[in-house]
Amino acid sequence: MVTFVSFMTVVEMRKVTKILLKALSVTLLFLIFSPIVLTLVVDLPSVQNFIVDRATAIISNKLGTTVSIDRIRLGLLGSLRVEGFYVEDFQQDTLLYVDKLKVYLSNFEGEKGISLRNGSAKGSKLYIRETPNGVMNIKEVVNTFVKRDSLRKKGDFALKLKDVKVDDFNLIIEQDEHREPSYGIDYGDLHFENTSAYVEDFELLRGQVKGRVRNFSTREHSGFTVQNFTGYFLVDKGVVDLRDFEIMAEKSDIRLRSLVLKGDSWASYKDFIHNVNISGEVYDSSVSSDDVAHFAPKMLPWNLIVYGANISVDGTVDDLNVDVHELEFGHNSLLSGKVHLRGLPDVQKSTMTLDLRNLDSDEMDLSMLFEGITGKHLPTKVVSMADAAGRIIAAGKFNGGFAACNANMLLTTDVGNVELSAERAPIKREKGEVPKSSLNAVADVRYVNLGELLHNDILGETTAYVSFDGVTSKQGVSGDFAARIGSMEFYGADYEEVEVSGSLNRKSVTATVTSEKAPFNMTLNGIADFNSEQPVYDFRLNVREADLVAMNINKRDSISKLAFNAEMYAVGRTMDDINGSLSIDGGRYYYNVDTLSTGVVRLVARSSEGKRSLNLTSDFADATFTGPSSYSD
Repeated sequence: MVTFVSFMTVVEMRKVTKILLKALSVTLLFLIFSPIVLTLVVDLPSVQNFIVDRATAIISNKLGTTVSIDRIRLGLLGSLRVEGFYVEDFQQDTLLYVDKLKVYLSNFEGEKGISLRNGSAKGSKLYIRETPNGVMNIKEVVNTFVKRDSLRKKGDFALKLKDVKVDDFNLIIEQDEHREPSYGIDYGDLHFENTSAYVEDFELLRGQVKGRVRNFSTREHSGFTVQNFTGYFLVDKGVVDLRDFEIMAEKSDIRLRSLVLKGDSWASYKDFIHNVNISGEVYDSSVSSDDVAHFAPKMLPWNLIVYGANISVDGTVDDLNVDVHELEFGHNSLLSGKVHLRGLPDVQKSTMTLDLRNLDSDEMDLSMLFEGITGKHLPTKVVSMADAAGRIIAAGKFNGGFAACNANMLLTTDVGNVELSAERAPIKREKGEVPKSSLNAVADVRYVNLGELLHNDILGETTAYVSFDGVTSKQGVSGDFAARIGSMEFYGADYEEVEVSGSLNRKSVTATVTSEKAPFNMTLNGIADFNSEQPVYDFRLNVREADLVAMNINKRDSISKLAFNAEMYAVGRTMDDINGSLSIDGGRYYYNVDTLSTGVVRLVARSSEGKRSLNLTSDFADATFTGPSSYSD
């Protein structure tokens, strides 16, 4: 009996097992063939038309405008293919067109939204235009969508993109009024063409947008080209945060470690200049003025590239700190410094504090920089002096603006060093007076070889201290100046402790030069006035003793000394139109065996139309020279 029961139990178990296996087989077959059958059903023209009609109806209703789709295909594992997706704006013009879109759909885990992954979009066009009522067309459509969307509460919708490739995307942003510049980008008519990018990660969640894009490239129809734009981004509640970006243009390669725009909220951006803090860091970057000129056309002639740039910024536009840790330009020039800018964008009222740590350059690079920025060549004499100076190294500080400032600089060259300082400040004025500013300046010249600098063999090393205390205005510069020449080499002779003092009144100079040490003991007083149509010269020279041997003028005699008084008064610009006189009195010449003395020697020059004359009178001879043409003839 027990054996029979056991046998019946085994038989029943086998039946149950067979039933379960059959049910499992049917389930598996259903799971395998259902997507295939569904795909085949969806591929049927009638089903395709139904899906397209329903999709376009839903989207059209939400956007309040015409939407059409040529083809939709739902595939296995949530794949979606869309062809010919078209959205019209309220002016019956194209707003958006996507030729081909392929993505995989899934739910946004833990959020209300969708996730698109492993997709591509090709042949897309987005036309953003200003409408006749002054509103951008895309804003009209989006506002309609928000009003009609049942999930319009902030944060209710989320979107995620992952590994989506965009090819041949064209974006047009057009305002009603075009600037039509002769060169550069027209911000009223932007055309970004043939854009491609790879969206590695993108997430829109509760108002926050973040992600990473790489290999972004585009061309604006002005000619500006972005060859590569790669990096991380985050936008959230008044914050724009870019990290590890590389931006490659046609001639520039900018590496951005970070750039953060931070406001208390998006409302802060209404007053961007004062309320949005900017902090960022650029490293090992090169920037070409040719690329920047697309945004600032005045830089087009500069033809300048800076490279090896390591720069950090921090602050608001009207209170900005810029630290140039290192920057190279030209063939062999370096720049390092820090600047604090205050009051931008009003340049006239802005001020800055500059700490120029190092500027190391030469004539070639400085000439190229000057010519690029100004469009003019440096004067030939300046180029010659800069070339003779060799390496030019500058360091200094500047504080102030157009109205008031102070500065100091140490200039080191191959031919000597100069330390400069200056201070400028406005002077209080009465109503109706011309604006004036005080100007105080000092130059400490240290062993500068003027012979090498000016390519003049008779000059040598000079040490001097020069100062100026005066006033500047639109009418010119006036004030007092002084110089103490500690040492100076001239024609192989050394001169020490030469004192110079005088005043400047616009184009008139009054000066006194005194030397009380050998080899040239003298005093010179004079005026050179260029304020009138014809320059006026009035000089008095008292040579107490000139040692011609020590001065290397007379190399034949062992003793050769000269003393005399001289006066000169002249009016005119050239020798051919000059009128004036030269008088020499009390002349004494000492030499090895005797002393020679002279009385008054006077030379008078007169010039009139078609006639020139020179009249010489002295104790030993009188003579008159006349002629109808120039003295050179």
